[in-house]
Amino acid sequence: AELMKGKVIGIIGAGDIGLELARRAKALGMIVLLNSASSKAEKGLSTEMQVRRNEFEALGFQYASEEQINSTANFVVVLTGSAPSTQRLIGPAAFQQMSHNVGLLGVINPDRKEVVDEEAALSFFSANPGAKYYADFKPGNAKLRELSNVAYTLHIGATTPEAKKEVIANTNEVLNQISARETEAEGARLAAVMTNLSADALERFGKQLETFFAAQKDSMRLTDSNSNEY
Repeated sequence: AELMKGKVIGIIGAGDIGLELARRAKALGMIVLLNSASSKAEKGLSTEMQVRRNEFEALGFQYASEEQINSTANFVVVLTGSAPSTQRLIGPAAFQQMSHNVGLLGVINPDRKEVVDEEAALSFFSANPGAKYYADFKPGNAKLRELSNVAYTLHIGATTPEAKKEVIANTNEVLNQISARETEAEGARLAAVMTNLSADALERFGKQLETFFAAQKDSMRLTDSNSNEY
């Protein structure tokens, strides 16, 4: 904790996950900067963004632009969703802004490969071995993967025994709700989420479910609203 105290963490794309990370960082004594939108889309604060900014400040966090985060943070965490405005969000300009602090700089990208321009990342991290890049996926650029200051995992959080049990429990609950028609709103929400997925994403999701349930078939029991197992 002492190593983190006083360090600046900037969270770009501060939704629910970002706010949870911010709370934990603050508890470690870190200075927290939050931003909720892409600078490519931001032309000043919209009403929605102003509301979000007020929420940040009410929680004791500091709202900052992406440029401020890139130019001052020791740790830049990218938690934006996937959208046209976030494609290559961390590109040459962003890395140039980060060059102030290459001796103690970590860029953390938990989930979205497309938000980081990998060619720009290769150039930056090759020239600045003291800076670190952490990703929770395998970078597409082979030369980037080979750098000693680049580390990645394979998004394995969902494969832990605890996560598998949670997925089974949640799936069972949702299926029971749908079977019992307990909540139309939840069904509509799930339908809306599935509708917004691309065809490729739906196919991948289906294959992941098929693989997961095949591996869990001996240990998983689903029940309907009458407590019948199947």
